[in-house]
Amino acid sequence: MKNIVIIIAVIIIVILTGLKPDNYDAERAMALVEQDSGLYVFQRSKPVMEYETLGMLDLNAIVWNDSPKSTMAKYRKRIKANYPTAEGIILSWDLSKCEVIKFKE
Repeated sequence: MKNIVIIIAVIIIVILTGLKPDNYDAERAMALVEQDSGLYVFQRSKPVMEYETLGMLDLNAIVWNDSPKSTMAKYRKRIKANYPTAEGIILSWDLSKCEVIKFKE
């Protein structure tokens, strides 16, 4: 029985170490995220700190016929109205939706 547990543990360790890409460098992957009116905006990235999802916001409902700055202002307005405790957003790759988040303490 003890040998089976050791074999399973070794298999799990091998699998977990194989999941990290060979070229991943944690220091190079870190970045400072900009805030926009009190919201951290993660685009093509995710926070390192643990967070909870408050909700998802469909961004396709907001037309992109203005400048990026005014479009972001429309996003902020909807986010703050629907999620007043929001601390950040994670934009999808295609900018069609965003995950509204609050950081865990």
